[in-house]
Order: sequence, then C-alpha cells, then structure tokens
Amino acid sequence: MAPSSLLDALEQHYQSLEEKKGVTTPVSGSKPVGFAAAINTISSNTPTINVSEEERQRILDKENARLQQLKVENSVVNSSPYVA
Repeated sequence: MAPSSLLDALEQHYQSLEEKKGVTTPVSGSKPVGFAAAINTISSNTPTINVSEEERQRILDKENARLQQLKVENSVVNSSPYVA
C-alpha cells in the first residue's frame, strides 16, 4: 500500500527502522490501551447541562459576536504592512 502523504511515508520508514532495531512503536492513529475505557468513564461522569432555548440562543449569539470580532482583529493584523 502506498502512503498517502510524505508524513505517512516518513512514519512508515521510521517504523521499519525501529523494527530492525527491535523497538516497537505505536502505529500512527492508533489509540493507547485503555483509551476507549477512559473515554467511556469521562463521558459517563460528565454532567448534563440543561438550558432553555433562549439561553442557548443568547450563548450562541455571544459566541458568534466574539468570532466576528476575532476575524476582524485577524484581518487587521494580517493586512498590516509590517507583518512579514
């Protein structure tokens, strides 16, 4: 199977070198042992927050306003002639 990117190719090459030395490394994208159990524990212990539709909309509007503010600030910074 051909790698889909340079990073994949380098990871495969690195793994093959490590295998020759007798060292095993986790495969890219693989999850550590117990990962699923940890996620299940976290999700089962996370409280559910109930908010009214009005409160939800207020929160979303506030977040949208902040996002727009950050976009404007970012465009000002990026349009500066002094930015390299």
